[in-house]
Amino acid sequence: MAAFGSAIGVFIALAIVCFGLRGKGHPEPVE
Repeated sequence: MAAFGSAIGVFIALAIVCFGLRGKGHPEPVE
């Protein structure tokens, strides 16, 4: 379960970084 929680933490961190970059004026649709 620890690995699963760690993966979620990394995913959330990555989402925050991507969201911040998009908010800076880089509207790149990741599909």
